[in-house]
Amino acid sequence: MKRIILTAACAAALFSHAAMAGELTGASIGLDYNTLMNDDNGRLDKKTLSGSAEYGIDPNFSLQGDLAYAKVRSLEADGYEATVHGIYHANDTASFGVFAGRSDSNELGLGLNYTGLEAGLEFGAFESDIYLASGTQNDMNATLLGLGTTYNASEAASVGLSYDRAEVVTLDASRVQLEGEYRIGQYAVTAQVGHAKFEDAYSDNYIGVGAKMTFGAKRGATFDRRGILEAWPGL
Repeated sequence: MKRIILTAACAAALFSHAAMAGELTGASIGLDYNTLMNDDNGRLDKKTLSGSAEYGIDPNFSLQGDLAYAKVRSLEADGYEATVHGIYHANDTASFGVFAGRSDSNELGLGLNYTGLEAGLEFGAFESDIYLASGTQNDMNATLLGLGTTYNASEAASVGLSYDRAEVVTLDASRVQLEGEYRIGQYAVTAQVGHAKFEDAYSDNYIGVGAKMTFGAKRGATFDRRGILEAWPGL
């Protein structure tokens, strides 16, 4: 928890400095709910309150910060995530970033520090992104990776497909997710359906819904949130 607060404080300090030279280019706040579908697994469900903000230092460079709080009801557990991104906008269609953050939950035994690289591309009606991160959990190595593509069917509607994988200590987990989003002005509702696999434990389908409000750029901040609590349903 102390490291989460320290990471958030560093993000605030960086944003304060950036704000003197630039402006808020995009932000979002959202509430999400998802649940694993197999009753034998105790109906693991998760609620997440999150926010992201991005400050443009100049047309090519920006800083992004993410904060999230998640509650897993059936395990009586909660968790926190904080991530800071440094972003280079090569042009109107390509962005590249480095990020660092922490996923933390005492009840889940989670205390993961991570750093990584990410990239986002836009081509016509499609948007794609990819990330790769490494970190430590209890002095043991961890790896996170993911990629996704979104098709913007119209100004109001989009559909996306994504894949995420994590190897943390002895856990090897992956998920495949299909997501739809419908936007009305700065407001959006989302729905997800997917399949999560936890190696040597179980696999399960899941569903999710969410709502968010964006500011500045239509997509809010440039990159999605990163971390274990963000990626895995029911955890």
